[in-house]
Amino acid sequence: MDHKEEIRRRIDVADLIGDSLELKPAGGGSMKAICPFHTEKTPSFYVSKEKQIWHCFGCGKGGDIFAFVMEMEGADFSEALRVLGKRAGVEIPRFSSTASNEKTRLLESNKQAESVFKHVLRSSDHGQHARSYVASRGYTDEIVDAFGIGFAPNEWSLLCDTLKKKGWKDHELVAAGLALNKKKGGGVVDRFRGRLMIPLRDHHGNTVGFTGRVLPGSDDSGPKYMNSPETLVYKKGELLFGLDRAKVAIKKEKQVVIVEGNLDVLASHMVGVEHVVASSGTALTQAQLHLLKRFTDTVVFCFDQDTAGFRAARKGIHLATELGFRVRVIQIPPGKGKDPDELIKQDAEAWKRLARHPIDIMEYYFQVAEAKNDLTDVQRKKRVGAFLLEEIARLPDVIEQEHWLRKLSPLVQVDVERLRGSLSKHNDGETPTAGDGPSHEAHKTKQEQARCIIVSAFLAFPEHRDHIHSLLAVLPDPERQAFLDDLQRMRSMDDPSDRAEIMQGEAFKRETSEDHIIDYIEGHVQVYVDEQNKQKRSAIHYAIRQAEEGGDNEKVEKLTREFQSYT
Repeated sequence: MDHKEEIRRRIDVADLIGDSLELKPAGGGSMKAICPFHTEKTPSFYVSKEKQIWHCFGCGKGGDIFAFVMEMEGADFSEALRVLGKRAGVEIPRFSSTASNEKTRLLESNKQAESVFKHVLRSSDHGQHARSYVASRGYTDEIVDAFGIGFAPNEWSLLCDTLKKKGWKDHELVAAGLALNKKKGGGVVDRFRGRLMIPLRDHHGNTVGFTGRVLPGSDDSGPKYMNSPETLVYKKGELLFGLDRAKVAIKKEKQVVIVEGNLDVLASHMVGVEHVVASSGTALTQAQLHLLKRFTDTVVFCFDQDTAGFRAARKGIHLATELGFRVRVIQIPPGKGKDPDELIKQDAEAWKRLARHPIDIMEYYFQVAEAKNDLTDVQRKKRVGAFLLEEIARLPDVIEQEHWLRKLSPLVQVDVERLRGSLSKHNDGETPTAGDGPSHEAHKTKQEQARCIIVSAFLAFPEHRDHIHSLLAVLPDPERQAFLDDLQRMRSMDDPSDRAEIMQGEAFKRETSEDHIIDYIEGHVQVYVDEQNKQKRSAIHYAIRQAEEGGDNEKVEKLTREFQSYT
């Protein structure tokens, strides 16, 4: 029996999927759930225990346990094989390619380093101070074990010496970010010394690096927190701390809370709030948001009363909105601390309430505008109005825009119609989405940009063409057919008009990581569909207003039903 069949024999498809989705009986031995791969309200995702397969009748995706992991985790088959092999207890031989072997070695070295750090924390005399610190923070053994917390003693080469005895070479330890070359002479020394060690794990649960925290009372003059350098397996802009532990809770809560620090995540888990990840103090990237898109379409940003936190997160908020996320906000109350960790120490129940009941981002904007500005001052009123209009213009839904315009009107004492006219100016001057990809002209609309990216991907990655075809199934006819006709024409590559697309495809291939190409394409297909629906909703909304003014109630009802079909 080969590895694939042995894994299939040991893992039940319903057990696997049930770890991520809430399955309910559907009769005949089948189970159903809300599909995680497209937005829906009525379950169309079915699991057959008898056939050991799954299928969504809404988006058409389906397959066996391997297909589910590949879709859910954004993994290729080899990654899915390793993930499921680990779950089933089936050892998978290393792959022969140089890159795969190097990644495997890096992951294994980090895994062994984690074991060393954990042993030092639990059992070594070197770890006594760290054990006292962990106890003072109230971390339970379950939390320490779940997150793999350890301690790097204040010794020059304890980790390096330990791993070298196990067969690791100096250059491998340096490549993994665990060691530094000595400034004089040969050999290496430990990168992390005298720090509490928190493993950084990818969403599969592989340890790819570490965050080291200086302990209180330490004489270390270095930074309070030190992260591993970027390596072949650790890319800071692609990792969200705690996502491997939060995936199931995010699915259950239908939202993810984004905090700044790793210790905020640990504190949240301590009190049972598990749908939390950390951005590690950096603005969210497109890669991180595409990763979150697999699990939810709602992101929640957490701020304290200091507006600096909001300013730092604003770029991520805008990017999330542009990628189709619903954005919400948690604001830590005055006097309750600067972050969730401090709030939980004072009032854990308050954090639980806030985490499960965030407010809409626009509601937050209005609250801040009203609380921090004297709107009797005309200049401040102008600034507030301009800011809120800019944010309203970013909203993808015309009904949402109308709602907030009506709230803005009495605040700035300007008629809704005039505000609507100003909103149109904001929309006309809309800039392209940040990170939309290489080689696209600034004057193109979001929809045109997305189409260009999809076409470029089709040209650059022939091995993904069938998948791109399947993604386009979400487009309505005749738009889908027109798209497919264009792609079919380009498959032959013999039309002189294709030269620009071909050149862009080559640029796309140079500038885009193939590891994330499917996520990237799926994101732009969704942008294309969202923009198309936005245009149709806008046109229908205008027709509804015309029908209302003409008193044609029957037409209003018909158009309203049509409008709802595009929401």
